[in-house]
Amino acid sequence: LLTYVRDHYQNVTNPSRYLSPTAFNYARELCLTGRYAEALDIAELGQRLCLDYGYCQSLPGLLAVMAECRYAMGEYEQSRALYCQAYYLFKETGNASGLADVEEKARKHLNLEFSLQGALV
Repeated sequence: LLTYVRDHYQNVTNPSRYLSPTAFNYARELCLTGRYAEALDIAELGQRLCLDYGYCQSLPGLLAVMAECRYAMGEYEQSRALYCQAYYLFKETGNASGLADVEEKARKHLNLEFSLQGALV
């Protein structure tokens, strides 16, 4: 699907609108099946698309997938940073289910608790 979207949506004004959600879903499935390196590559592609084209609806989910992959690969500090980024983006966008999922996984994997104390609001 990712290849199809990439090939058929080249002339679309904002390809990130189609590619980044596709990358997120593909990366999430790869992560769930334990293919962490591949999932990380696809999630990083999706992140670049979001940032290059300014369509960032999928960005918090992509960061969460990247955090999960980094954790599974033993890269705990990178995982921690990515979980924090995903958490605050989910919080800002009001995505309660994504927020709850990130909180649960960060607490379970890294004993990480989130707080807005001291954060600029």
